[in-house]
Parts: sequence; structure tokens; C-alpha cells
Amino acid sequence: MESTTVTTGVILLDRIPFKPEPEAVMKAMRVRRAIAQIEDMVKEMVTQAQAIARPRVIYRVSHVQHVDESSVDIDGVRFTSRVLSKCLLNLNRAFPCICTCGREIDKWVVPANDVMRGYCLETIKTFAVGAAIQFIASHLKETYAPGQLSHMNPGEFGDWPITQQRPLFSIFGDTEKLIGVTLTDSYMMKPLKSRSGIYFANEEGFESCQFCPVKKCPGRRARYQPEKLKDYGVQETTVQA
Repeated sequence: MESTTVTTGVILLDRIPFKPEPEAVMKAMRVRRAIAQIEDMVKEMVTQAQAIARPRVIYRVSHVQHVDESSVDIDGVRFTSRVLSKCLLNLNRAFPCICTCGREIDKWVVPANDVMRGYCLETIKTFAVGAAIQFIASHLKETYAPGQLSHMNPGEFGDWPITQQRPLFSIFGDTEKLIGVTLTDSYMMKPLKSRSGIYFANEEGFESCQFCPVKKCPGRRARYQPEKLKDYGVQETTVQA
């Protein structure tokens, strides 16, 4: 896997394979029965997307400095989270990252009155950012041999709220220039099909999904187990949706 250092300490991954299968896109769209017209439309859009999309990732190999039980410094930037602080206990490095479907596919416009085509495009964008997420996980394992990896994303649960996007983005500097991703005043990312987070070594198999109460999440990796928050000194009420 190739990577490029684009500025001091920031590494860009932009040669990410993206070859979604039309059948997988159809399944994600929950099209219940085969309709030739829809199948043809999905195949056409998938072919176009493969030519257009350039999913990307930026990340840093960052220094971890623990402050106290409810906050942690990463590359001199303060994050407030009991869960994150405990997860990074006894670690000296972490991997903050931003993944995105890419500006190219995000600029693809379909007719506003074509609801099915618009739905298909959003589904394909989800596959694109998913390809970036899978790529960074494999890249980190192959490049740094950290053992088992876990990650946390701002806004997944109350102990690490969406407002923590701001300090995470500050680690990278000009993210728009680096990867084409910006952060709005309401802490949402543009392109919308982007994800930020921090990867770290964790041999216990930590999964932040255990603390997320969202019931119908297609990316869920573990069942909701709020009782485990007691191990981190966090009250269950802080994670309720």
C-alpha cells in the first residue's frame, strides 16, 4: 500500500480501490424484488462511480499523553472523554484519521425529481467512504503492526460528543486543502459521507458500538451494552439517544 506525506506528520492515502458490486448496492438499497429498469440504473451508476470516485484518508501517527481520568492529550490537543482516556491508558501512540468518499463523487448531481437515482447515488457514496474506512484499518495493521485495533468516532455516544470533532480536525490543520473535507458550525462534515475518528491498539476487542443506543445501524459491530460503561466510570444516562 502506498502513502504520501502531504505535510508535517500528515499522511494521505488516495489510491484506494473502489469496485462496488451492483448486487451489493441493490441489497443495501433494500430493493425487494428484481426490476429490470432499476437493475440497469444501478449497474450504470456503479460503472460511472468507479470512474469518478476517489475515496481518501488522512491520518497521523500521534503521541498520546494522559492528563487525568476524564481527558487525554494527543499531539498536544486536549480531548475530553473518560472512555477514550481509559482506552489509551498505557499507550504512547494513536492514529487520528479522516476518511471520505471524496469530492469527485460528492459533486455528482442527479435530477432532483429522480428519487431512486438519488438514493442509489447516496448508497454508492456510503460504499465509497466504507472502502476508505476498510483501507485505513488494513493499512495501519500492515504498516505499524499494532496488534488488534479498535477505534472511536466523535458523536457515537455521550461521553465523546460530536463537539469533539473540532479538536480532532485541529490536529490536521487545513483539512479542506489536504483531503477536501470541511467541518460546519454544527460539527457536521462535508462531504457528508465522511468519518473522523481515532484508531488505537486494543487487545481486549473494545467496540464503541457497545455504548451506542441507535437500534437500526447498518454499521453495528457489537450489541448495545450500556452496563459496560461502569468499567469506564461513565453513567449510562450520558449515552442515551
